[in-house]
Amino acid sequence: MIQRITGAALPLSLLLFATPATAQQEDPDTLPVSALPLADAPPAVAFVAYLRERGPAPRKDWSDMQITLWEIDPNRKKEAAVRRRVLGRSHWNVTPLLDSPDVLRWQVPSNERGYAVKLLRVDYATFTVKELLHIKQAHAFGRCGSQTFLNTSEGQCLFDLKTGARTERTPPIRLLRQLDNDWLVVVDGQLARFDASKNEIVRRYDKIAVGKRERAYVHWDGGRFAVTYGGFVDAAGKRVHSLDFGKPGIVYRELRIWNLQKGDERKLRVRMQARGGSGIGVIPTAMHTELNGPMLRYTERVPLGEHDDLAAFEWHRDTQWVTIEIATGKEMLREPSDAHQPTPTVAKVDVPEYLREGFEQSPIGAWGAEQDLAYAFLDHKGAVPKFPRTGVTKLGAVCRSPDGEQLLVMHDGQFYLGNLKTQTLQQFAAPASWGQAIVELHAVSVH
Repeated sequence: MIQRITGAALPLSLLLFATPATAQQEDPDTLPVSALPLADAPPAVAFVAYLRERGPAPRKDWSDMQITLWEIDPNRKKEAAVRRRVLGRSHWNVTPLLDSPDVLRWQVPSNERGYAVKLLRVDYATFTVKELLHIKQAHAFGRCGSQTFLNTSEGQCLFDLKTGARTERTPPIRLLRQLDNDWLVVVDGQLARFDASKNEIVRRYDKIAVGKRERAYVHWDGGRFAVTYGGFVDAAGKRVHSLDFGKPGIVYRELRIWNLQKGDERKLRVRMQARGGSGIGVIPTAMHTELNGPMLRYTERVPLGEHDDLAAFEWHRDTQWVTIEIATGKEMLREPSDAHQPTPTVAKVDVPEYLREGFEQSPIGAWGAEQDLAYAFLDHKGAVPKFPRTGVTKLGAVCRSPDGEQLLVMHDGQFYLGNLKTQTLQQFAAPASWGQAIVELHAVSVH
C-alpha cells in the first residue's frame, strides 16, 4: 500500500530514499505522487517514463523543473500512467546507464562545476530508488556483467552495479571497439587488446600509435585485421583542416589497416569528395569499408575527368569499389559502385518480416531504428498519427519490451501499445500534463 510522509517539511534531496513505492514529502513546491496502490504481483515487463516537468510554481529561471518517474499500466483504464517518484529538481533528465534502465545516470545542480552526477538504482516493482554514487563527473564507456567501466573526476574505475564498490582501473584505457569481452583499446597512446572479463590487457601493439581522431571510426569483425579512418590531406599529403563553407573539393582520407596478428599496420590514402561545413571543416561524401579475410574493399571517388563538375556529384557514377590484398597492399580489383552493394548495417532492433518494407521506407530515419519500427507498425495497423507539415517528423517517444514483442508509443496525447507477435494494437490517453513535459519511455524486466 502507498505510504506518505507527513509532518515537518523535508529537503527535496532527502526524498529519494525515504520509503518504497510513492512515499514523498507533502511540500507545495513538489509535484504530487499517485495514491493508487502498486500491484501485489507486478508484471514481468514494466513500462515506465522519465519526465522533466515544471513544478507547481513555475519560475522564470526554470529552477522549478523536477525529474519524475512514472508507472504505465495499460490495464488501468482511467489512469494508465501515474507519477510514482519525484527525484528532485534539475535541468537534466535521467538516462539509463549504457543500456540498463535499472541504473540511471542523473546530472544534478552543483555550485562547483554547474552540475554533479548521481548514479541511481531503481526497483521498478516498488519504485524504490537507491543512490549508488554521487560524484563531480562520471561517464560509463563499457560493461562486463555487473562491472561498469567509468571515467570519473577521480580517475578511471570499475564500478560494481550490485554493491556500489569502486576499483581503480590503471593504467586507464580508451575503448575503440568491442566484441563481447574482447576489446580494442588505447593504452598510453598505443593500441592494445583488452579482456574485459578479466580486467586485463592481454597484448600491447607497441608499433601502432593511436591518436584521438580514431576514437569513433574503427571497423573490426573480430578477425586479424582492423581498419580505422584518419584525417584528411590534399594530393601533396598536407593536412586539410577545412574547406570553404559549402564549397566542394577533392580530399584524401588516410586509412590505417592494423594487423592484429603481426602487430603492425599498413597505411593508404583514399580519394573522396567533400565540402566545407558550418562548425565541421570537412564533410565527406559516403565511404564504405569491408573486411573479408585477407582482403579489404573500400569505396573511392573516381579521378576527375569526364564528370569533373563537383557540384553535380552522383555517388553511383562518381564512386567505385577498390579491393586490395592487405598483406601486400596490391590492388586486386576496381569495379563500379553499383556492381557491389555495401553490406547492410545491422539495425539495433529486430524487424519482423511483415514490417520490413515499411521499416525501410519510414520517413523518420534520423531518429533511430525503434522510431522507424514504431512508424512501420502503426502504418501496418492504419493508425499513423498526423505529423506537422513543417518541422520534425518524429513520434513523441517510443520503447520496446526486452523480449521484443511489445512496442509502446506516446504521441500527441495518446498511447499506442502494439504486440508485434499477435499484431494487435491498443490505444489509450496519455496524461494531459505530458504535453508540457520532456518524456522518455522505457520498458524494463521486473525481477
